[in-house]
Amino acid sequence: EAVGESVARKEGIEKNKIRVIYNGVDLEKYRPPDSESRRRERVRIGLTDDHFVVGMVAVFRPEKNHDVFFQAAKVLSEEIPELRIVCVGGGALLDTQRRLCSKRGLEDRVVFTGAADDVLHLAHVVVEWRMLVLIHNEELLTVALAVPHRGVRVAVADRPDRKIARPAA
Repeated sequence: EAVGESVARKEGIEKNKIRVIYNGVDLEKYRPPDSESRRRERVRIGLTDDHFVVGMVAVFRPEKNHDVFFQAAKVLSEEIPELRIVCVGGGALLDTQRRLCSKRGLEDRVVFTGAADDVLHLAHVVVEWRMLVLIHNEELLTVALAVPHRGVRVAVADRPDRKIARPAA
């Protein structure tokens, strides 16, 4: 109601012309778990508090470009030893991407959760994610991973050959 009063005062609108619409979001549903619950769940999926976690939530299908994401992860893994990737999602290309991660030497760094009914729960568990990556194949593909960690500023794939470009020092 204070916001309505403030709007009426600042904008010169009669108070009877303003309707207050209360937040319809159940904030309890989005409240992160306590630190002990979070720690237990992170341990269950192989993460420690020291891990630098990057997450991607997407169905494994071509237009989501997981291959570009993992290519960037390989570059970043050379600079960030504690890098861990959490991939939430299922789909036709999940097994293919698992094999490609293994070929790239990322098998110890990537956690594939598979399809999840409660993505919010997983997000809460790894609430310390340093970034969440969204990639979608459009006419112009631009992927940027901003990583202000250990001197690595950004890894970018926006070239036609889809190669990862290392940032200038």
